[in-house]
Amino acid sequence: MLDLPAPPSDVRATFSEQAVTLSWLAPVAPLEAAVSTFNVYAGDGAAPLNPSPLSAATFERKGVTFGTEECFTVRTAITAGNATVESAPSPPICVTPTDTFPPAAPAGLSAVGVAGGINLIWEANRDTDLAGYLVLRGEAPGDTLQAITTSPIRETTYRDETAKPGVRYVYAVVAVDRATPPNTSAQSNRVEESAR
Repeated sequence: MLDLPAPPSDVRATFSEQAVTLSWLAPVAPLEAAVSTFNVYAGDGAAPLNPSPLSAATFERKGVTFGTEECFTVRTAITAGNATVESAPSPPICVTPTDTFPPAAPAGLSAVGVAGGINLIWEANRDTDLAGYLVLRGEAPGDTLQAITTSPIRETTYRDETAKPGVRYVYAVVAVDRATPPNTSAQSNRVEESAR
């Protein structure tokens, strides 16, 4: 008969945009135990999240729901021959992922000066939580750029009709997501142009 193993300790949870990752310290297994593995449970779940026992003291669960708390426990499982026993659960570790991940910087910004303004165009972002874009402008050399769109625009084109003819302007575009508060990307490439 196998004695119950000790549960894992120091369970930690981290998250990315795509997954929640758990890690823990494995207990010292008794010498007579043939194999020591781990099972991860969500909340009061009856079945482990992992399809087969884990040999490493880490587990990545794909999928993240920002703003929703999730709790996990880990159990040590010891197998000797045909018998397997699990430890009591580790203390629960709870995590509430927050979206702190900015979208990608817009790419391919170009500008064309026309009569009465400057036309801008750039490539569309592929971020799934994109709220839109802010157009930034400053007079050359463009040390400081300020937003000239008051809220994010969904289009990937913009006509600056407030540009004064003969004045050289520097432009960049940033992407903004739908998180609360919103995350803002790095600036796109900068372009310089004058209205005619």
